[in-house]
Amino acid sequence: MGSNGVSTLRQGEFEAAMEAGVVPLMVSEWPEVDRALLDGAGNDLGEVVEVISTATGRTKTLVKSQLAELAVYAKADDDSGSDDLNRMRRMLKNLEEKSQEIAEFARGQLLPQAKEKVQENLVVSLLVAVGLGFLLGFVARSAGRR
Repeated sequence: MGSNGVSTLRQGEFEAAMEAGVVPLMVSEWPEVDRALLDGAGNDLGEVVEVISTATGRTKTLVKSQLAELAVYAKADDDSGSDDLNRMRRMLKNLEEKSQEIAEFARGQLLPQAKEKVQENLVVSLLVAVGLGFLLGFVARSAGRR
């Protein structure tokens, strides 16, 4: 705490809070802040304060004070977790990154290839779609009679 009762946050404490996972708390506290700009600021306290202050219209002093509070919460959450919990958090983060890569691959390469195949074989694609629709309708109608 500073002499005026306002909590102050130093660069080292901020870096520790970043490692403890304060970013999700920051995003929930300031949803108007662009996550890409926040990620771009990295662990630099001054840049993060500037990004948040610009996006929210709040003073840098207020933002820094609120970041200090969030850092306390992030640290408490990090300290309360066991090694297993931290390991699971890392695994979840890795899974999220891998699923993002797979989704980008599917959007970037597989989807255009599938569209191309459908366009090349338009008649066959239409016949398959009509046939599947007919079969599903038939199954639904006969299931409704029972």
